[in-house]
Amino acid sequence: MWHTGYNPRMTPDKTQVIVIRAIPFGETSAVVTLYTREFGKLRGLAKGAWRPKSAFDGALDLLSIGQVLVLRKSSDQLDVLTEARLDRRFRVGGSVAAVRAGMQMAELLDVLTADADPHPELFDAAEATIVALSDWRGPDGAVQALVIQTELALLRLTGHAPSLDVCAECAADLPPAARTAFGMLDGGVLCPRCRPGKRAVVAVSADALAALRRLAAARDAWRSIDLPDRVAGELRAIMNTYFAHLLGRPLRVSAGPVRRAATAVVLCCLVAAAGCASLSMPKMPWSKPQPGVDSQAAGEAGPDADSAVISSEYAQPETEFGWDYFKGENIKKRWKKLTGRGPNEPFARSALAEADALFREAKYAKAIPKYKVAIDRWPDSVIEEDAMWQLAECWFFTDQYPKAEDQYDELVKKYANTRYLDRIAQRQFVIAQYWIALDQKKHLPLLVPNLADRSRPLFDTRGRALKAYDHVRINDPRGQLADDSIMAQANAHFMDRQWMDADYFYGLLRTEYPDSDFLLQAHLLGLQAKLRAYQGAGYEGGVLDEAEILADQILVQFPDQLDAEEQQRVGKTRAEIAAQQAQRHWNRAEFYAKGKHYTSARIYYALIARDYPKTQLAQASREKLNLIADKEDVSDNPFPMLTRVLNPDSLKEAELDAMAEADAQIARGDTSGGGAPIR
Repeated sequence: MWHTGYNPRMTPDKTQVIVIRAIPFGETSAVVTLYTREFGKLRGLAKGAWRPKSAFDGALDLLSIGQVLVLRKSSDQLDVLTEARLDRRFRVGGSVAAVRAGMQMAELLDVLTADADPHPELFDAAEATIVALSDWRGPDGAVQALVIQTELALLRLTGHAPSLDVCAECAADLPPAARTAFGMLDGGVLCPRCRPGKRAVVAVSADALAALRRLAAARDAWRSIDLPDRVAGELRAIMNTYFAHLLGRPLRVSAGPVRRAATAVVLCCLVAAAGCASLSMPKMPWSKPQPGVDSQAAGEAGPDADSAVISSEYAQPETEFGWDYFKGENIKKRWKKLTGRGPNEPFARSALAEADALFREAKYAKAIPKYKVAIDRWPDSVIEEDAMWQLAECWFFTDQYPKAEDQYDELVKKYANTRYLDRIAQRQFVIAQYWIALDQKKHLPLLVPNLADRSRPLFDTRGRALKAYDHVRINDPRGQLADDSIMAQANAHFMDRQWMDADYFYGLLRTEYPDSDFLLQAHLLGLQAKLRAYQGAGYEGGVLDEAEILADQILVQFPDQLDAEEQQRVGKTRAEIAAQQAQRHWNRAEFYAKGKHYTSARIYYALIARDYPKTQLAQASREKLNLIADKEDVSDNPFPMLTRVLNPDSLKEAELDAMAEADAQIARGDTSGGGAPIR
């Protein structure tokens, strides 16, 4: 029975789906990617999907097949899933290859299809494959045949099928051969005439090509075909490499039987067929060509002399070495391979488990090298992410805060959306607080190295603390501690009498986090920082103008949050700002009056009388205005008539002076003493 937990103004659509991805959203909801029979690929929000009693009832597990009610949005927003009914759950049997194959199907449905582009035939093929792989009890060889056949069907239905019967370049028939060129960038097999000059070409054995043709031609060929391990490994390598060139990256999940074994089989058969040219020494920049040897090797390798060796793990073919061969990173990789310390997932998992056991026993120092091994042996994985977090925790609990903070930051740089993000922010915030408190207490010197205390940096403890606050805000700008870190950083600058820096961070908090609990404090302390940053009437006064605006803003924005004492303090600050502004105008007016430029002097005296009538200089300005009311400016122009003819812009200046005189007359007659308007 379908429930009606959706907006009655919108009509939900019912559709058959395959769940290909589910990402947590909050505590109980999920953003789900579905491949549907009627609408193609959809991305929707399933609210409360993982509650104990929800309208989805476990129907959104990976590779589940069922039906959903979806409210489709007309814009780019997520669709809304209101309910789901499970028809068939993907069950894990005794075959690891079948599980990996199912996960690969989910990835291919995601990367090969576009949103809202339905392909009913593609949906039926994927559904049949997932049903067959669920609770698999057959041999792993049949899994490979089924997966490759489905991959070829997906490529055909999405318009990316490789040409297997005729040349992909000229459509000519292919002559019988022990090995046939297959162009990854050309979209299929190549005839001997089109093969020269092509890149990313591999030599495919006759048995592998025959198997590909058979699997692409018949729908249920996988049930009757018998793939030897050598052929299955070669087919898997071909498909992995083809997808890698098509997508621009390797598949995250490969359905190969045993990765190392498949790679070894393919390499052996290709080396036997193509000779040892693929294993030749790199050409050094200073090496001289050897025509005899090179031509002999090319003759043995035939037309596939520049083909890349297929591997079940895609890698860009290294055809150019040069000086890059001697880069430190490349040397390190080669050394690790030579010493047997290359990537190894089981070894990394074992090291991680041993380190976790030591961590639970609080043996942090012994766990550190184990976590480093796990990071080193299986990079770019969940294992590395977990090990990096645990390694940082070991540094933290052994009071080695600089190493811990560096490790936390490195983790976020490599895994920006790591699930440890909120806890990393908490750790970095606590470390920064400790370093700031330590610096305020001991006044640690900047350039004297720290050689005794592992809990603080080698140099510049205060600077590293401020950097840690920056990491909290930058790594998780909408996290719970983002505004706390800005406030703490601003306060640290304020306590250190660095008024401009403090003003910057108080302003950053006011603009970027208007809902922060520290908003009032950021206004009040920002006002004080601006006043202290002002250096007097002889210097630039922009910060004073900003302080005047901020003081008025405080009184308007927080009338109910300010107590009597704070209101009195803000009022006193406004009066101080007014006095400083009046002093700036007074200095300018006096300067012009001494130079007998009375028009300019009258302008500034009038501004004081009009804008700051309650200041001590207001009455003095009115008196000055009366004294110079009838005085004429001393002309600096020895030829006024000539200037009037050659410089007509002087007429505009005269008009501006007249307008200023009018303002001065208004100000001279204003003795009301009213307060300055709020700006």
